[in-house]
Order: sequence, then structure tokens, then C-alpha cells
Amino acid sequence: MDKSILKINCIVHISFLLCIVVGITLVSKSFKLGMAMGNETDRLALLALKDQLVGSSHAGLLSWNASLHFCEWQGVRCGRQKQRVIGLSLPGMKLGGSISPSIGNLSFLREANLYDNSLQGNISSEFEQLRRLRSLNLSQNNLQGNIPMELGNCSNLVFLNLSYNSLSGEIPSQFGDHMKNLIKLSVASNDLDTVANLSAQLEALYMGGNQISGSIPQGIGNLYKLTDVYLGANFLTGKLPVSIGQLQNLGQFDLSLNNLTGEIPSSIGNLSRLVYLYLNGNNFQGMIPLTLRECKDMEELDLSLNKLGGTVSDQLVAAFQSLITLNLSHNSFNGSFPSGISNSKNLVELYVDNNNFSGEIPEQLGDISELRILHMQGNNFQGSIPQALGTELPKCFDETATKKRNGLWKKSIVVIIISLSLASVSVAFIAILCCRKQPRKDMIPLSMQRESLFQVSYKELVEATNGFSALNFLDSRLLEQINEQSSEGRGQNMLDCLVSFTNVGVACSVEVPVERMKIENVVTELHAIKARLLIWNSYKEPAD
Repeated sequence: MDKSILKINCIVHISFLLCIVVGITLVSKSFKLGMAMGNETDRLALLALKDQLVGSSHAGLLSWNASLHFCEWQGVRCGRQKQRVIGLSLPGMKLGGSISPSIGNLSFLREANLYDNSLQGNISSEFEQLRRLRSLNLSQNNLQGNIPMELGNCSNLVFLNLSYNSLSGEIPSQFGDHMKNLIKLSVASNDLDTVANLSAQLEALYMGGNQISGSIPQGIGNLYKLTDVYLGANFLTGKLPVSIGQLQNLGQFDLSLNNLTGEIPSSIGNLSRLVYLYLNGNNFQGMIPLTLRECKDMEELDLSLNKLGGTVSDQLVAAFQSLITLNLSHNSFNGSFPSGISNSKNLVELYVDNNNFSGEIPEQLGDISELRILHMQGNNFQGSIPQALGTELPKCFDETATKKRNGLWKKSIVVIIISLSLASVSVAFIAILCCRKQPRKDMIPLSMQRESLFQVSYKELVEATNGFSALNFLDSRLLEQINEQSSEGRGQNMLDCLVSFTNVGVACSVEVPVERMKIENVVTELHAIKARLLIWNSYKEPAD
């Protein structure tokens, strides 16, 4: 091979290597330029987001300024390699304003959490551009309008929480068409009215406290991966479909406070993993299906405020060995109450009041050492209270006649104080309902409440009644005076006091809301009773 050919080959190889070097250099510069441009896009998007999130104050996002790289700003998380925004977490920062459409420019965003702020306006349709988005939490804000159908195009979305806002309209059908990866959907406590077909991958569905109407579709059985379903406090009607028996992974099932009718289907027994079942506040009829005994892990079962009837099977109740709360109140159950309840050794609360149970109260109730709350009034029970239930009750009478009388009046004081407490609770309950103007974020809004059935939290009642204390209406001096009167033998006055307070309590508890005593009349009557007691106490009994 001559020198000219070698020279040509050498030149070719050198040229090829130079091309590779130049190519790598250009690609590197292009990559760096692309990264720089991408970073700048994220930075500008965050600044635009800041301007609309907090308006002119910027008090909540002081670190969002030029002195720091945007990846170091509060609540911002970036990827390690490309330094692009992949996470935005700003919960509970009292942010106001609205969500800027510029959020759609954060194209690498995977998680966005703006939970528990005061955001207003609509949910931007620009969320559609966030194809990498997996988790979105906008709950407990003041967002309005419809859920944008474009949100359904975020095909990688796994977790979506829009609860406790003021959203309205329909749930977009795109959630069922695209979404396919959605595992948890929470839109509770809004003003939504229609349910779309949902992904078969769904594991948790929270839609309580909306205005969802119509019947539960048979297709609900296709959501076989569901473990938690909350559809309570809506306007659902019709029968509970037999297909619910296909939801064999369900652990929590809440259909309370709807208008469901018909019988509870026997297929409910297929839900053997059920731990919590709430069907209260509907219009279910017929008997409790015996198949429910297959749900042996049941801890809370609430069937109250329905039209259920017939006998309660001993086999059914005996199967619930893990039961903590059982509520069968306000139905039409009859026959003897099953003694098999003694199998529920961990039972704490038992409500069977306002039914048609008859016969004797089972002695076995006394074997449940954890039992703390027992409501059995409003039935046709006969015989004596089982001795085991009353072993720790204090004696009310002593042997001597004098102590008998004093013990009787002390017992009257206890009854009166209990009546006062009940009146206090009733008045506080009504006052809370009258004074509420806007719902707190951690409570169900007024829009979901029924005309005849309101929800007040236990915490509210405790706070409003000072721990259910009678001192809300009568101070300690008055209670001391009542005690003195009883010991001095003013029995008629005490009886009048008891009757008056009892009448107030009954008038506040009438079943039909419009027939209950008005709050202003309650307060007036309580003050009048207090005044009478003070007048009676001012008189001295003549000396012997």
C-alpha cells in the first residue's frame, strides 16, 4: 500500500473522529441548553404560581426569591439529575388566591399537595399537561365549579383527593375511560351529583356528603379491588344491588344517611372481610340476613334508623366475637334479644332501644366486662334487671327511717341533675344548629344535612355543655340550695322542680323537629325554674 493511500485513510479516520467530537459537543451543549431552558420554565411557573397563590402578601412563601435556587424553595422538591420540579408540598400554609394555569408547565411534576388552605376559584384545566402526575391533593379548600374533564387525562394519576370543597356538577366520565391507574378517589363533602364509571383498579372511594342521587348501579360489583367505600350522607335511592357481594375485599362500607329501600341482600354475607358496616339512616326493610354472620371480623355494625323487623337470630349475633359497637336502635325488631351477644367479649356499646323486643333481658349481658354503654329503653322487656349488670351500683337507702328519707331526696337530686344535664345537652344541641353559619373544614357541610337529622360532633357537645355539666344553667350555689331544700324536707318543691326540668327535656326531644320547643322558650323556661327555686329557698320554715 503506497503512502498516498495511507495518508487518505488517516485523514478519513481523523475526520471521522473530529465529527464524533463535534457531535458530542453539540449534543452536550444542546442538552445543557435544554436543561437550562427547562429549569427556567419551572422557575417561572413557580413564580407565577406564587403570585396567584398568595396575592400581594407573599407571607407564606418567603423563601421563594432570587437568593436561592428554586429547588431550595420551601415545599419544592426536584429530581437529582435534571433539577426539574417533581414535588410541590404546601399543606396548611393559609394560602389564598387561586391555582395559576402555569402549574401545567411543571411537566415533570409527580406529586402536588395543597391540602388545608383557603384556595378559591376553579381547578385549572392545565392539569391535563401533567402526564407524570401520580398524586394530587387539593382537599379542604374553597375551590368551586366543576371538576375539569381534562383532569381525567392524567393517565398516571393514582391518588386524587378533592374532598371538602364546593365543587359541583358531575364526576367526569374520563375518570372511567383514562385515569386506569387510579387507586384512591376522594371527593367527599362537595356538591357533586352524578357518579361516572370508575376504574376497576380503584381501592378506596370516598364520595360521602355530596348530593349524589339515583340508585347504586349493578356495575359497582366490577370494582372488585375496593377495600373502603364511603357513600354516606347523599340522596341515593332504590335497592342495594346484589352485586355488592362481589366486593370481597371490602373492609369498610358506609351507606348511611341515604334513602335506600328494600331488603339488605343476602349476598352481603360474601363480604367476609368487613370490619365496619354502616347502613343506618335509610329505609331498609325485612330481617337482617343470616348470611351476615360470615363477617366474623366485624367490629362496628350500625343498622339503626331503618324499618327492619322480625327477630334477631342468636346465631347471627353469636358470630360477632370481635364486635365493639352494635346499634340496632329505632327499628321494629321483636322477640327476645339474643343471649348470644355474650360471645362479643369486647363489646363496649350496645344500642337496641326503640324496638319491640320482649321477654327478659339476657343474664349473659353481665358477662361482658367491657360493656360501658347500654341503651335498651323503648321496648317491652319484662322481669328484673340482671343482677350482674347492677353489682357496682351504689345503695340508695339505709336502714333507719331518717336515712331512708334523706337517701330518697338525694336520689331525687341525682335525677334532677341528670334531667338538667339532658336539658343542657338538648339546648346546646339546638343552639349549635341555630348558630352554625359556615361549616368547619373538618366537618360535614350544612349542604349535606337532612331536614330531620343533623350531625353534631361529640367534641362540640362536650365543649358546649362543659363536659355535660348541669352547671351550664345552674351555678354551684343553686345546686347547694337544692341539696339544702331536700334535707329540710321540702319534697313538693323538689317534685315540682323535677317535673319542670323533665318537661323541658321531653319538649326538646320531640321526634318531629318542627314540634320541638323553640330555643328562646327553652331558655325562658329554665330561667323561670331557676327563679322559682330561688324564691322557695328564700322562705324559712317555722320553728318547731
